[in-house]
Amino acid sequence: MPPFAALRLEIDNWRWSGVPFFIRAGKALPVRATEIRVIFKRPPKLAITPYTPDPDELILRIDPTPGADLVIQAKEPGANRTRTVDLSLIFSEALGEAPEPYERLLSEAMREDSSQFTREDGVEQTWRIVQPLLDAPLGRMIRRHRRV
Repeated sequence: MPPFAALRLEIDNWRWSGVPFFIRAGKALPVRATEIRVIFKRPPKLAITPYTPDPDELILRIDPTPGADLVIQAKEPGANRTRTVDLSLIFSEALGEAPEPYERLLSEAMREDSSQFTREDGVEQTWRIVQPLLDAPLGRMIRRHRRV
């Protein structure tokens, strides 16, 4: 079976309290995609429809085709129903082709601009989060998080 991980994370501060962050990653999955998906709260049931509309979504696509989608529920003109509308933007069509990632990094390294490079404190924080997952068997970690 190919490796797969699914995490539900939360940020422990007042601003992000109760907002889950889901990370799913794996090899040999049916879809190759890197994206950030913000799913807004489900709207209340509207008087014009017999059902509750789906929540709106903001999708920021990083790979394979960088862009953004805003998926909203819109009322159909003259009808008592809503439908899903996808407002899509492909960055390369709107802004032109971006440089390849390594072209950008090498260019910034030659200009001595370190803003795109990982800082030591960022690496340390990443290891602080990941190391317990590497040290403990997965089943024990899942049980521990369910009790919290």
